[in-house]
Amino acid sequence: MRLLSPFPNAEKLTTTSPPGQDVTGSPGQYIQCFTVQPAEDAKGRFKDRSIPEQITNFYKANHIQKFSYSRPFKKGPKDPDNEFANMWIERTTFVTAYPLPGILRWFAVTSTTTH
Repeated sequence: MRLLSPFPNAEKLTTTSPPGQDVTGSPGQYIQCFTVQPAEDAKGRFKDRSIPEQITNFYKANHIQKFSYSRPFKKGPKDPDNEFANMWIERTTFVTAYPLPGILRWFAVTSTTTH
């Protein structure tokens, strides 16, 4: 796997759940990789102004510092009649130190919130 090649001693985490204390407190290397979506609201940036659609489309994927990820999980007892009755969505938002794309290919995550 190309992502693991710079980190030959790293172990890939196979779930999108937040790592437990056994992982975060261990001296080993772990990599967790999943797709995030830009969470910046281009319309909010240009509120009450008439801006061409090409410009708002540009800012939907450029100069972004906030990204989100949604993960389904089950809450409560299993209902055999309705599998979606106890299905919930956990949305996690990540904020980077600087906007992407930037001079580097990545920036550190400065804050994480989960709803």
